Amino acid sequence: MKAQSDDLLTLTSIGVCAFVACDLGHEMLGHGGVCLVTGGRAASFSTVHFQCFGGFQSLITASGILFNLVTGMIAYLLLRRMHAANIYLRYFVWLFALFSLLTGWYYMAQSSFANTGDWANFLRLAAAANWRFATGSIAAILVLASGWALTRELRFFIGSADLSRTWRLATIPFWTLALLPPLVRLIHSHWTLGQAAGVVFGSAAYAAGFLAIPLAFRVRLGRHLPEEAQPGISRSTPWILLGAAVLGVFVFVFGPGITLIRG
Repeated sequence: MKAQSDDLLTLTSIGVCAFVACDLGHEMLGHGGVCLVTGGRAASFSTVHFQCFGGFQSLITASGILFNLVTGMIAYLLLRRMHAANIYLRYFVWLFALFSLLTGWYYMAQSSFANTGDWANFLRLAAAANWRFATGSIAAILVLASGWALTRELRFFIGSADLSRTWRLATIPFWTLALLPPLVRLIHSHWTLGQAAGVVFGSAAYAAGFLAIPLAFRVRLGRHLPEEAQPGISRSTPWILLGAAVLGVFVFVFGPGITLIRG
């Protein structure tokens, strides 16, 4: 049985909430939480950084990625036990798990191989830089493994006769991954047209890599699918209002950054 059509504005709103939870969780609870717990002082933070004076710097550096991986795994395990949950909440948890696990493992792989960013800095501070190719290779494998595991969870939504729904459920929210970061940077930076185009293209390419994982695996979903698809994700005013509020805070409060201590 084919499910009803999903409301695109509601899908996008849930996607915004999941992405912002993943992003700000990485910065504020990951880096920021460990900064405060280890005796550091929060100096400044935004959607893309958290500066800490003092504290246990090696652990602070790694904690953003570790936050994404731990919370993403918790969300995945929770998702597998949410059979009677509200479909909107279940879809949010699925997206949060996907954003968190893929972001965490991808960033670890990218940082390891490029020798820049949080994980590479952590390895240097921990005097373990010779481990970066090993951690990068493991993380690259786990990007695909996480994508496969979470794509399988789409079976709850799509039913046996609606594999095309995978495209809708994966594509609409992933535009938030492609557009939100460059939107924040474009609003709060003075760039040339060429610089802005480069940022937008880079973010779109990054999001396309994420999107390719569930779409590539969807051809394997035909086995053991439930006969009935879940009802379509219809328009939800509360989720739309929440998404708009979260978007406003993300872009206009955290986007320009907040400075607490000037160095």
